[in-house]
This record gives sequence, C-alpha cells and structure tokens, in this order.
Amino acid sequence: SLYASASADFGTLSMTVSPADLSGVEGHAFAAQPAVLLQTCAGALCSPLAGVAVEASLTTNFPPCADASEPSCTEFELRGLTRAETDDSGVATFTDLAIAQVSGSRAETFGLRSALHFSALGGRAAASTASVALQVQVPSAPVFLPPTPALCSDDGGEA
Repeated sequence: SLYASASADFGTLSMTVSPADLSGVEGHAFAAQPAVLLQTCAGALCSPLAGVAVEASLTTNFPPCADASEPSCTEFELRGLTRAETDDSGVATFTDLAIAQVSGSRAETFGLRSALHFSALGGRAAASTASVALQVQVPSAPVFLPPTPALCSDDGGEA
C-alpha cells in the first residue's frame, strides 16, 4: 500500500504517513511531500475519515533558543502550509512544506536530526498522531574570495 510506510494506530483510528522518511534541502520545498491517510478500522475493514484537518509540526535536536541573537543559537522552522484537510479518500496532502534555518551559523548545523509530526485536529480523530524522520541537507554558505590582482609588465602584457 502507498501509505503503509509508517503508522500509528489508536484503537479504531489509524493515521498513516507516506513516505516514511522525508528528505530535502534547507530553504527549499521537499521534493516528495507527505500524504497522511486517516481512517477508522474495525478488524480488516477500514473507512476513510474525510474533512478532518491534519497539522504538521517540526522538531529538531537543537534546543529552542532563549535569545536568537546569541551566536550559539541555531533554530529551524517548518514553512509552507502546515495544515491540510483529508479528502473523500481520507488523505490529507501537503504541497509545499520546507524547513528553513532562521538563526545561527550554518557551521553549527552538523548533526542536525529532525522529524515531522502530524496531528489530526478535532472530533474523534483528535487523538491521532504520527511521526516520520526528516533528513535535511544544509548547504554551506557560499564563500566569496577577493579578486586576485593581475601582474602586468611594462609592455602592457601580463608578467
């Protein structure tokens, strides 16, 4: 099944996220956007839950900063539309989620570990949550070198 990658079951409620592992480049929308299947199940018989809001959130292994202006402070945030509604098939599709570094040095992002969490909002589905791993590549900042002066000879050519 397309949605069988990662799941969390809560009695008769089931929330399944695909793909199970997401990846992307910091500052850009993920190439593969997550889809969340929300359904109620009685044994092997499952029915989709349509019209339920599902919210995405981000956690990282970098603790929240008390003061974002401190040089050691490195924070990330989830960008894009973080709420999607399930369709008639019970699938909430996210279209433009991205992770962005909002403070800190790119050199301090080595070892970044993060996860996306999904929560159903309201009604019987409110207890449903699921999480998937998120691999983020943080490109190093471009380095601009000063131009190298050319050495010229007296006759106008290069030395």
